Amino acid sequence: MQYGAPRPDGPICLDERQYVGREGQRGTWLAELRDAGHRGRLAGEGPGVTGVGTVPSFAVGQRALLIRSPVGNVLWDCVGYLDDDLATRVQELGGSARSRSATRTSAAT
Repeated sequence: MQYGAPRPDGPICLDERQYVGREGQRGTWLAELRDAGHRGRLAGEGPGVTGVGTVPSFAVGQRALLIRSPVGNVLWDCVGYLDDDLATRVQELGGSARSRSATRTSAAT
């Protein structure tokens, strides 16, 4: 469970940032985020589970979960900020044999 108790609301669904503005979508570049002080973050989330995210948070604050297992790791969901340092740190934890999102499963490269 993501929260300590059931919630009557859906924080992401209530967040105005989920909607595309009148000007359309706006992309950003890794260099812009890095220059603004964003960095990759790994944090223990429980036995065999490492959160892979960004500090400071941006967009909707999404983070992935690296599920570690003796038969191979799974990266569950995606992370919005991935630089060489964060990729190296994930590889040092065993990398990811598979990745999983809400819509599909694909082999990691």
